Amino acid sequence: MTGIIYLNKNGLALYDDKAKRIFQLSFKPEIVRDLEIISPDQLSLQIKSLIDSNKIVPSPLIMIVSHNMFFEKDFLPLTKEQQATETQKFLDNIPFEVIVSKAIGNENTYKIIAANGYFIESIRKAFETLGFNINIGLPSIAFGNIGEELNQVTIKIIFSKYPALKQYNLLKEESKINSPLSQKEPEAELQDEKNNEKKKKKNLIAIGIFVFFIVVLSIIVFVVLSIINTSS
Repeated sequence: MTGIIYLNKNGLALYDDKAKRIFQLSFKPEIVRDLEIISPDQLSLQIKSLIDSNKIVPSPLIMIVSHNMFFEKDFLPLTKEQQATETQKFLDNIPFEVIVSKAIGNENTYKIIAANGYFIESIRKAFETLGFNINIGLPSIAFGNIGEELNQVTIKIIFSKYPALKQYNLLKEESKINSPLSQKEPEAELQDEKNNEKKKKKNLIAIGIFVFFIVVLSIIVFVVLSIINTSS
């Protein structure tokens, strides 16, 4: 069973396929404001409260990001170089530290949409911490005019169309999000081996020096004691 999160700037709707119900969550203004997350910890607690109080069982989820989460700009027909330049100018004016963007359309006429990537990934992280799995997040505009709310009509549209829209995925790759430790590059592993060898050599040298001083000290003590005995 797969559920749906419909995320907008003021809250989210969660469709639980097992219960066949839609649960609503409004973000508190002291937690989310102006498309920015003020308190990530409180946001996670608010989502956890929604899940726990409704006894929602974790499942795979499709995230749909509402039109009101995005800045957008329509472009007239341009060359690829001009498109790249104008797109970058547009993105440079987006007021977020982490930006996620997609081009909707074709080479002749297209729209650029951009959103707060940190906001979207924070919602994903909050759900995945509770055992849910979210590998795809799509802008609602990719589905056409489906409105700004989750209902039985939009649920059917989302389930029928989302497999063909994966090129618009807004989320980072799963391996980069879920892996607790990133895999080391071969060069890094080789460097670690070299460092370990250096440490071993240093330890052996230190042990050798220590043994040498013990031997020398023993000889000195032996000589001194022999002199004392001879004098006596």
